[in-house]
Formats: sequence, structure tokens, C-alpha cells
Amino acid sequence: MRVPLLLARDPAPAAYTSELNNDAKGRRVATLEILIDDRLTTAMLAYPLRAGWLDAHDVQLVSGLTARAVRESNALALVDSLAARTLLDTHVVVRDIAIASRRASFITFATHTRPDEVRSVTISTAGVSPATLALAQIVIPDFYGVLVADWTDTELVLTDATAQVSEGARALIPFEHDEWYQEDLGRAWLLLTDSPFVSHLTVAPRAVIAADPAAVGVAVARLSAAREAGRTRARELRRDISGELGIDREVLTETLADQIYELGTDELHGLTTLWRRAGLPASEKELRAALVTLRQLRPE
Repeated sequence: MRVPLLLARDPAPAAYTSELNNDAKGRRVATLEILIDDRLTTAMLAYPLRAGWLDAHDVQLVSGLTARAVRESNALALVDSLAARTLLDTHVVVRDIAIASRRASFITFATHTRPDEVRSVTISTAGVSPATLALAQIVIPDFYGVLVADWTDTELVLTDATAQVSEGARALIPFEHDEWYQEDLGRAWLLLTDSPFVSHLTVAPRAVIAADPAAVGVAVARLSAAREAGRTRARELRRDISGELGIDREVLTETLADQIYELGTDELHGLTTLWRRAGLPASEKELRAALVTLRQLRPE
């Protein structure tokens, strides 16, 4: 039995404001609120804003940002990729800012012995995002061949009858038990599908795109600036986060270095594969209507 993908829980944050800001050419445009799913996976964009390296006015860092919260706001949002799929009727995907991984991710599958020796287990997915849950439900049986007796969002102790899927800092901290195994599910996805695992997408409301594309362009540019600040001050970012969360700095460095921050051709293939295998396929017509770039949002 699969755990249902719970994509709507928290109340909506505040909506789009009418304050004015300057775009790249100094023109005055309305300010669009920005929501960011606040996870370790998004740290390269979220941390520069949290740390005050950039102006965080009208930016909200929301732990476990849901599709419901995004839908009920008029904000630009960096949100879980499965949640984003459920928003395509009201939102577009801005390809300039996304998060994907290939060989190193913030997601692990923990077992009491080698995965190829695991028989039937109940798997705990406590605290993971919808995209991580979908990834696990695809990769664990199809790549590792593990027979899953049940899925649960309840925390379980690791035994010969249980396994764990972890996300974030917990996924990067090794077990002290020598016989327990941790497998990187992002890497397993790459080996299974020959494509990156896309964890987050940037979405913008279609209504705001139609009414004020320049405001969306400014908001996307602010996310780009946060990404560049994270890259420029990457050593400081890694030092701070590894110290705060107790993660080995070399492991964090390797994982962040593997991230891709835009939705390119390979990433789009990985995304549509994830959606399809999770039971949420998007037609070519839907994709054509849903994908935009920052260039399309900038007035001449």
C-alpha cells in the first residue's frame, strides 16, 4: 500500500502586494511575494536570504511548503516538484530556477543489511516531501528489487522488518552501526532512468503572468541573485550549515556541488518521467502551455 501524496496542509501565506520595485532596466514594477520551500535541498537559494546576505523583503521561507499554500497566494514559489504538478491549471513553471541532482542527493534509503539482501519490509517515510516519497516508491522496488510490505509516515526503528527513507541533514549523517546501509536514492534514480531527479520547481500564477509579467521577472531575478550569492559565498554557506546541522562538510560540499539549478532538457526529461511514474503524467500540450523562461517575461 502506498502512502498518499499529501499536497495540501498548511494555511495560505499573505498574497501579492502592490508595492513598487525596480526591474533590471530601472523601471518601476509591482512587487511579487516569493515563497521558498525551506529544506536543506534548497539551501543554496534559501540560506543567503535567511542569513541577510540579500534583501529578504517579501520573501517567506516556509518549511514543507504545500501546493495549497501556493495556490491560495499570488506568489512566485520554489516548491516541491510533485506539488508543482498539481498546480499546472493555475500556474506556469519558470525554467530558469529549479533544483535537480544527479549523483548525490539529500535523500537516502536505510536498511539493516545490503539492499539486495533485504526481503519484505515496511518503509518509514516520516517527514519527507511528496517528490521524495514518489522517488522512493518508484526506485526502491524497481531498482533495488525490495519487496515493500507497507509504507508509513510514522517513524520506525530500523530492524530486519523495517527500512527508512530520510531527507535533509539526517540523510547525510552516517549511522554508527557498521552493518546498516544508506543508499542515495537520487543516484539510484539516475541509474534507473538515466536522468536527473528534479526536487523543486519555480512556479508563478498564470493570472499574475498575464497582468504583470514584469513583476514575475523581477521576482525570478531575485531568486537568481540568491542562487548566485550562494555560489559566491559557498564556502561560508557550507561552513555555517554543516556546523548548525552537524553534517560533515565534505559530504555537504559534494552534495551541493552536484546540484543543477535550472530546468534544462535533461532535467525536463527527468521531471516528466517522475510525474508519469508517480501517476501524474503531463501531456505535451500541458507542458507547452506550462513552461516559460525569464526572457519571455521581460518587456522589451
